[in-house]
Amino acid sequence: MAAHVSTASGQVIRLTEGTQLVFGRGPEVDLAITAGRGLSRRAGVIKTTSEGAWIANISRTHALY
Repeated sequence: MAAHVSTASGQVIRLTEGTQLVFGRGPEVDLAITAGRGLSRRAGVIKTTSEGAWIANISRTHALY
């Protein structure tokens, strides 16, 4: 199974099963999101599974909604 991540700017990132994408506002992420300090440098991760996708908060200081 695959998952597609679409950004507000129209960018589409395809993830194949067993892969993951880290997102946030920092330089070391797979998907950089332009945001203020309310979003962590490494805010979350999207992992693909055989059932679909799992989105998790990996920030130690900010909740992810």
